Amino acid sequence: MDIDLRRQLDRIPESDLRVYLTHEMTLPFSQGCMFGCSFCGAQTRKRETFFNVRAHLDTACQLAERFGLTTLDLYCSSLDFFQQALPGGDLELLTGQLESIVELKERHPGLHIDLHALTRADSYNAAMSSDHVRDLVLEAGFNRFGFGADGAASVEVLRAMRKHADTLRSDLVTAFQHMEENGLTPEILYVFGIPEETPETLAETRALCGLLLETFPSSEYRGFPAKNEIPGNANWNRKGWKGSPAHQRLLDEPDQFLNLGFETLANEISHEDPEMRLLVNHYAVDMSRHAHDLGRVRSYLTVPVSSPGAPVMDERTLDGFREIAANYAPELTADLTVENLSERRAAQVCTVRSRALSGEQQDPHEHQDDEGDEEHRRAPHLVVLVHLRSPSAWPVLGKPRVCRPVS
Repeated sequence: MDIDLRRQLDRIPESDLRVYLTHEMTLPFSQGCMFGCSFCGAQTRKRETFFNVRAHLDTACQLAERFGLTTLDLYCSSLDFFQQALPGGDLELLTGQLESIVELKERHPGLHIDLHALTRADSYNAAMSSDHVRDLVLEAGFNRFGFGADGAASVEVLRAMRKHADTLRSDLVTAFQHMEENGLTPEILYVFGIPEETPETLAETRALCGLLLETFPSSEYRGFPAKNEIPGNANWNRKGWKGSPAHQRLLDEPDQFLNLGFETLANEISHEDPEMRLLVNHYAVDMSRHAHDLGRVRSYLTVPVSSPGAPVMDERTLDGFREIAANYAPELTADLTVENLSERRAAQVCTVRSRALSGEQQDPHEHQDDEGDEEHRRAPHLVVLVHLRSPSAWPVLGKPRVCRPVS
């Protein structure tokens, strides 16, 4: 079923719509992926279906022109943008969509359109063996592709993830070389720390991600600690997880669902074993700090909701985390310690929950003070509260949310 994007956008007040358009906007492109990676909670093991890309892009262009914008930055919704180039696919389905984008760009010459998407390395390489596809991609305005590099350092980990990509490491190198030769930016997307990982594979992962960044100077890094069980993925209903203490805790304490966000550091819910938890976070922080120092990181890591006595970092890791976070929230990081991390995070969540339970309301467009507090937003059937006492603190403590039904 297609999405009536225009009808949805018409519901947004004009004062908000311009802000929405000037930030990165999703372009409904396609959904469905033939692969079944165990950690993925999206529409896996399904044939790819395409949205009405022409209509959606035309709507975005018309709205941009209405507000006098000159640039649109659009993220395509595909799970694997080039999968039609793989055996059994129909590449003409993709090229037809690309041709419609090129045509629309010609109809809106005053707009600069930037596009990016996710893809597998093998499907990218298969598609780019065609000069025609490459030319269409460039003409359409694509400037970057994010590659799922998860498991590339270890075939055993790849197979545990069910990625069906034993040649991923060499495929990534081929894809990155092609992108740099054609002026495209490759993104390294890495989710690491699944149960099958070992200290050796984590060290190999850190080395590989660093090598890719250093070898390809236009590449950027987006890395996250694994969340092996999330609603919708293949692991969520597996025996051993349902009914486990961690699973039951999620049901008893909904705030713990914050710990399943991929930007959140490894925690009691995602990594029950304390030694592995500390090790995963050490490599996550170390790699992010390296990418940050190079000025080529596009993700951040946040502190989980954790219990006292269940540490998420050791002193060495906290030193690296503090170095990154000090760029965004120096007032918060100066006195962070291994002991007070959980207390700081819990205090933030409790502040939000207390406001939710009190029923406190305000105009969602009204700022409380010069720091930009926006306490909450109310929807017809759901209260979503976002505590922004200091927006710069997001890369440190994360954006806590509490969602509760409204009677």
